[in-house]
Amino acid sequence: MREARQNVLFMSVFVVVAVVMIGANTFDRGQQLAPAQVSFGPEALPFVCDFTREGAGPDDMQGRFTLRFDHSATGPFAHCATLSRGTALRPVPGGEVICLAHRQAMPDDLWEDANGGALRIMGRDGARYARRERTPGADAFSATTDVSYVGSCEGAK
Repeated sequence: MREARQNVLFMSVFVVVAVVMIGANTFDRGQQLAPAQVSFGPEALPFVCDFTREGAGPDDMQGRFTLRFDHSATGPFAHCATLSRGTALRPVPGGEVICLAHRQAMPDDLWEDANGGALRIMGRDGARYARRERTPGADAFSATTDVSYVGSCEGAK
């Protein structure tokens, strides 16, 4: 009779401990903080963004570029980035410097360039850059078209 009571006592202690452990585990998950938002504004300089033109194939090196935000200028477009086409393994000769103005902060940072382009950085969720470009090889007086790029940015504090 004594062993039966001890077994019941041990089983009830086991059940109570298991319920407490499960409850504590559930409580901890509910108390976790949301991930911190990342800003890609002027205070986060320098940072790098990699982009691919929507619809570009894997061998289209003109459809890929990297923006390195590390320069500064004067005037309304005070933050400049070096644009280099291609990839690190297959670079395209040449490049350009684009100056941008920061227009909107978190949760989405909005940058605008002097040619009417808009760069929207959604923290760690990616980036979109709609810019005006001429077709490769066209002269300086040919018409521009709006081209959309998708990518991501990294290096923000």
